[in-house]
Amino acid sequence: MKRIPLRILFILISGSLLILSCDKGDEENLDLSTIEYILTADEAGTVADIEYTSGFGLMSLEDVTLPWSMSFKAVLKGGDALHFKAESGDQSTMSAQILVEDEVVTSGSATHLLQLSYIMGLK
Repeated sequence: MKRIPLRILFILISGSLLILSCDKGDEENLDLSTIEYILTADEAGTVADIEYTSGFGLMSLEDVTLPWSMSFKAVLKGGDALHFKAESGDQSTMSAQILVEDEVVTSGSATHLLQLSYIMGLK
């Protein structure tokens, strides 16, 4: 009977254990959610610089004339965060909302700097 070298046997057993121990993760719902950012101002022609989280990371826009909105679809899991920031040198009050599946999850108003954040799963 031919003996299998100890080194090869060790590699085979280690590889098998590694494959069996890999966690497939929770079978979370990976449906796409509709996310929308809305920014308005109380004076027409207000200009702002905007940063927001999208499905591709942080997006930056400069000198955007308000009102402005952006809608996209992305996978949102518990703990995922959405961030929105608008900055303007104008003396106009800006109001913003973050909507997920047509439901307002956070909103706020400010004059020069407006920041909103939402973490999926937290209320």
